This record gives sequence, C-alpha cells and structure tokens, in this order.
Amino acid sequence: AVRCYEQAVRIKPEYIKAQDKLARLLAMLPPAMGGDAIRAVSVAQQACKLTGNGVTAYVDTLAIAYAAAGRFNDAIATAQKAIALARTAQQPQWVKEIEGRLELYRNGRAYSQFVDSSGSDNP
Repeated sequence: AVRCYEQAVRIKPEYIKAQDKLARLLAMLPPAMGGDAIRAVSVAQQACKLTGNGVTAYVDTLAIAYAAAGRFNDAIATAQKAIALARTAQQPQWVKEIEGRLELYRNGRAYSQFVDSSGSDNP
C-alpha cells in the first residue's frame, strides 16, 4: 500500500488524501514493513500546509507521525489542535478517537492501529 500511495503522490503531488494515507502508513508501520516516522512527519506536514491546518484528519495524522518519531510534545500539541478542529466541526467521534491517542502521547507512546507500543492490540 505504501508504494501505491507513493506513486499516487508522485503522479499528482497535490493529491492531499493520498499524502495523508501515505503519512499514516509510514507512521504506523514498523520499519521492517516500510514504516518511516521521519518521512511520515514531512508528508503529513505537507498535507496540513496544503489545507491550512484546517482538516481534522490531516492534523491528527501529523500528531500520529510526531509521536512515531518520538516528538511527543509536538504530538500532544498537534492532537490538541485536532481535537479543537473536531469540536468546531461537531465531529464527536473524532474527538473521542483523538483523545484516546492523546493519552498515549502523554505517556510517551506512539499509536499504531496494528499493534501499539506495549505490544498489545489496540481497541
């Protein structure tokens, strides 16, 4: 999947949804499976820049990427921005999901939908 999103972004650099999906995968996959937290931050920052930091999902992805890269203070601040965006947009499900990830970041843990950093499956 990483290769597919990389190709989509190469063909159409302004394809923000593909940038977001690529960044999430890079952040959540282990390096052995193609993950690259540093690159995830860069790709997620670009998606946020192109949308004026105004899309909850993309700001959330940036927080996920920061945490994957060990930048927990940035992850916390960015997750709080994503929560504020979700509240403004009346997206309660997003608020709940991001608040759960925010707790991970506060505890110095990255998020993965596959296996969290404690080695247990995420709910």
